[in-house]
Amino acid sequence: MKKAFNHTSREIGAFGEEVVSRYLALRGYKILCRNYTVKGGELDIVARRFGTLVFVEVKTRDDKNTAVFGDPSSAVDEKKRQHIKLAAKRYLSEHRPSYKLIRMDVAEVYISGNRHKINYIKNAF
Repeated sequence: MKKAFNHTSREIGAFGEEVVSRYLALRGYKILCRNYTVKGGELDIVARRFGTLVFVEVKTRDDKNTAVFGDPSSAVDEKKRQHIKLAAKRYLSEHRPSYKLIRMDVAEVYISGNRHKINYIKNAF
């Protein structure tokens, strides 16, 4: 990232999903889908690694919003988890993957000035 981040929340979210997609790809994950949306839920990233299907919720915050709202993962409350699980079930029914292991992860992206940091939480829920 070359310049200070001063964008809308939608742009900040898209940035977070992009950097997490690259982060995962560099670690051997194959990105299968991004922004899979069904009525009542959305999956930010669907990826595969070593036979495990991984649903990744990405939460991105800049310094100001972290100070006001807390850590990004705190936004993944029970209601949000239910929406993600609903979308994951729909994804599984539509794509019929034969994965024995399925995981729900959360990626926190912190933006501070010209820098960003990722905190990746496996098996978050």
